Amino acid sequence: MTRSNTRLKSNYGLILASLMLLAGTGCQSSARRPGRSVYQTPAAPQATQASRWISVDQLASQLHLRVVNQDVAMVTLKNDRNTVMLFKYDDGQFSVDGRLYGSVGQVLQDDTGFFVEASLATRIGEHLSQAPVLAASPRFSGSSRKGTIMIDAGHGGKDPGAISVLGFYEKDITLKVALRLASMLNQQGYRTILTRDNDVFVELADRCALANRYNPDLFVSLHADSCETPSVSGYTAYVAPSASWRARQAAKSFVSAMSQTGTDSRGVKTAKFKVLMDTTCPAVLIEMGYLSNAWEAKRLRNVNIQQRVAKAIANGVREFTVTAK
Repeated sequence: MTRSNTRLKSNYGLILASLMLLAGTGCQSSARRPGRSVYQTPAAPQATQASRWISVDQLASQLHLRVVNQDVAMVTLKNDRNTVMLFKYDDGQFSVDGRLYGSVGQVLQDDTGFFVEASLATRIGEHLSQAPVLAASPRFSGSSRKGTIMIDAGHGGKDPGAISVLGFYEKDITLKVALRLASMLNQQGYRTILTRDNDVFVELADRCALANRYNPDLFVSLHADSCETPSVSGYTAYVAPSASWRARQAAKSFVSAMSQTGTDSRGVKTAKFKVLMDTTCPAVLIEMGYLSNAWEAKRLRNVNIQQRVAKAIANGVREFTVTAK
């Protein structure tokens, strides 16, 4: 073999080795590349960009929301007061409670999920309805050996509820019965949570939020009814139209136990009351009688009848916790 042929072969080998090295480097770069967004936007955030991007779960956590739906086109976040929707298509917007407020910005995706710019949390947060400070803190008492019962004394403070034909307020009757009921249940081994233990106003949304936060075995809302026909009387147990089996069992237990009070039963009915619709635990609303009926109003004002009603409801709780296990 001549010297020129030897030099040519050597150069050819160097060129071939260089090409192989470049090809290998390119493959490694491709293998490290993270997933790309659905709409071919730039790659999901690298470590050097971490402060600019947050995952959808992190966004929800920062805003005190939860992710309830996530698909290729949209993400839905919710809490007790807000529904936020993020539309992920090009130039997608975000909405709060059905109203569009601005651009979502760039949305990225890799194998771990979706990412948005961290600044989106601030822009969404400006439009969220924040839960107000409660007018009253819930009162806890007793052990949870047999279960936890949340007792909601209807109305209170600036909201008197129904005004009886004798001139007293529904809010006062519901509170007196609620306090007696809590004491009885504590003695029987239940932990109780009162949404109010004095004459204060508590928003319906806050009552629901408390129930959803503490997740009791049963939520019982106490009320006294009123109507234009003074002859109407009796007690009623209400559940939501879509109530669970446990809620319906509790309502049946209350209707059965309330027969001990000496007034007529109007049975179990359904209604779209907020404290029934917006609570995630079993929930029952009890109308203890009609304040528009003179006989029932007089009875409900009597402390002995209040004690009897509280005892009947406590018996209903006990029956429910036994049968619904």
